[in-house]
Amino acid sequence: MSQDAPSHLSKPDPEGGWRIAIVASRFNPDLIDGLMERTRSRLDDLGINESRVDCMRVPGSAELPYAAQRLADCGRYRVIIALGVLIRGETQHHDIISRTVSFGLQEVALSRRIPVINGVISAESWEQARDRTIGPIERGREFAEAAVEMANWNA
Repeated sequence: MSQDAPSHLSKPDPEGGWRIAIVASRFNPDLIDGLMERTRSRLDDLGINESRVDCMRVPGSAELPYAAQRLADCGRYRVIIALGVLIRGETQHHDIISRTVSFGLQEVALSRRIPVINGVISAESWEQARDRTIGPIERGREFAEAAVEMANWNA
């Protein structure tokens, strides 16, 4: 996976009043909590204060597309960020969930015409997941930046 990030970021209108929803899985709580904190921190850095961000939890990553669909349908948000951490085990469950969640989130975005940021980390090991959530690879930062950029498309 590339460690490069886009070099240009469009800035939000801090007075715009639009809202962001973050929905996160409860699995791998230390990792997901760190990922959520980094995402929220970057949103704050970009001028989206916490009063404009609603955070919700679902049991696991498989539930993220349904939650994103419900959030999209309520009409309150300009963009949704879905966060999860999937770590490969001994079965194919990781592959199945990773694929279906990715397709599900994309389907919500396209059918509901709202950006849904796929912030699901799909890692081969706990170490890879750690590096991308609470370690040196700042995926939470990237998800926040993508959300702001795409929210501007939905103005």
